[in-house]
Amino acid sequence: MKGTIVLSKGIPETLFSGLNVVFHPNGISEINQAPTNYIIDRYLEKSSPVSAEGRFMIRGLPPFIGKLSLRRRAGLPLEDYFVRIVQNGMNISNALRVHDRDEAGVTIQVTAGTGRIQGGVKAVHSVVDFKRIRILIPLKNASVASFAKSMPLDDNGRFAFDGLLPGEYRVMAAITLENGLSGRSGDIHTAKVREAETQEIEILLSD
Repeated sequence: MKGTIVLSKGIPETLFSGLNVVFHPNGISEINQAPTNYIIDRYLEKSSPVSAEGRFMIRGLPPFIGKLSLRRRAGLPLEDYFVRIVQNGMNISNALRVHDRDEAGVTIQVTAGTGRIQGGVKAVHSVVDFKRIRILIPLKNASVASFAKSMPLDDNGRFAFDGLLPGEYRVMAAITLENGLSGRSGDIHTAKVREAETQEIEILLSD
């Protein structure tokens, strides 16, 4: 199975370098529509890295029905974008068909949201060196050590994350210490994002 990933406007092509496409059999054989052994199916999961041009090829697939997903190289889901699978001109959810012949008609469309989180950083009892601080949004279903988005502050201590899907996000600040390591500074904030809306938050740094 081969295909192409198409990014919507505003999503950088650097996203390709950290992605794998994974095929998950769902236990149904394409040959006779009969259920197969689930334990065996799990071993039939196969993946392919995504090229710099957004192409992928998963080799050695049996004729099964299943689904595709995008995962970061660390195995984490691509949950900060909306992903749609198109096969032979039709939107596919869990019924992607793998035939004996090579499938050339698979397109994965990746779309950003229209929500926005913006805000500023302040320190209660000290002067803030904005150049040493990054604002992080952890992945929703992972530990706070895994990040979906990260950005530095501007010269005025402001930040803005665009292209967010609707949902609840955690936002935190990390400061680069003198030894070069990073540590969390301040509380983790929660922001509820809706389509085409902006959420404003203020992060108070702990001393």
